[in-house]
Amino acid sequence: MAERPTIERLRELLSYNPNTGVLTWRVSPMWAVAAGDIAGGLMTNGYRHVRVSGQLIPAQDIAFALFYGRWPTVILDHRDRDRGNNRISNLVEAGSSGNNRNRLRTSRSGFRGVVQRGRLFVAQCSVDNRTRRIGSHSTAEDAARAYDAFVLTNFGDRFPTNASLGLLK
Repeated sequence: MAERPTIERLRELLSYNPNTGVLTWRVSPMWAVAAGDIAGGLMTNGYRHVRVSGQLIPAQDIAFALFYGRWPTVILDHRDRDRGNNRISNLVEAGSSGNNRNRLRTSRSGFRGVVQRGRLFVAQCSVDNRTRRIGSHSTAEDAARAYDAFVLTNFGDRFPTNASLGLLK
């Protein structure tokens, strides 16, 4: 893989507004794009990418690099799960496990982190690529509350809980 452009080169070419998350061109990179235009384009996966020095680079990585003066060391995650929201307050270095934890999904129980085993509902969470059993409960709602408590205690409000997703009353 080719070396990423330097931060200095990014600053020559691009401007970043941390309040809006928008990258714009400082100089025209080609005849069809003017200085001041929004940089890059949306990919089919919903992420914006920008071509700099012949490389297609995720816009969130460029935004992070321009703001902090360094490239991210791990995968960046969008706190609100909106792939187009590149505000600096929405970007966090999460790594692949943290990024996966922030995905929206529920089990067949209807709750995040809850599976049914016989007549009991088990609250569980994946930590460091290992499934951690939190506890068994007689109702799916109690197991969901246990899962939420575990997530809030161990990860803070960074990851979605059943309550934050509106799955618990």
